[in-house]
Amino acid sequence: MRILVTRPPPAGEALCEVIRQRGHEAIFLPTILFAPPDQPLVLPSASQFDQVIFISPAAVRAVSREWLGDCVVAAVGQGTALALMAYDVPAVLYPTENPSAAALLALAPMQHVAGQRIAIIKGEGGRPLLADTLRARGAIVTELIAYRRVLPDVTFPSQQIDAIIATSLTGIENLLQLMDPALRTVPLVVISPRLVEAARALGFKHILLAANASHDAIMAVLIE
Repeated sequence: MRILVTRPPPAGEALCEVIRQRGHEAIFLPTILFAPPDQPLVLPSASQFDQVIFISPAAVRAVSREWLGDCVVAAVGQGTALALMAYDVPAVLYPTENPSAAALLALAPMQHVAGQRIAIIKGEGGRPLLADTLRARGAIVTELIAYRRVLPDVTFPSQQIDAIIATSLTGIENLLQLMDPALRTVPLVVISPRLVEAARALGFKHILLAANASHDAIMAVLIE
């Protein structure tokens, strides 16, 4: 198969390597790049917070292991959790099914957060569901903007594509700005039910749902 990988670096490059190792051709075309936020990130002391939640691997890369200290840490999905585990964080709370803010909010430890001081490290924009729900449950929430997403200056490849991998809504929306609309008929692999619905609404005809965001799960649905 000739597979287009839109996942941003470094995870996208690692996924391309997995695809090649399994005998397929990988075309790396990240549809999102990360830039510093318009207002530079100023991190307060992590000791101020009872819990720190990371929205993405890019959010993890915006802080140091030393800054985290002994904080209770959570992530919206496995990819972000793995980035935290690479920091040797001993325990990370994250949903093992359906990586999303909604799935994280459904976990038992997130139900009783009244009075807790919670930091959310995220990119500019994004859905307010996580912060709004935690505030409604009585938490004191601080949102820290670590990066912004930008559309890269790239040219869509001209060769035939057998499948496309996309791991975020912004990535899919940016993809549509770069590609021929006729390619909506190419199988699109996504990593959450929310992305299935979003891709369908954007006109993709053949959408495949991976069990999670791991490279193994993505490859498994491609092979099937």
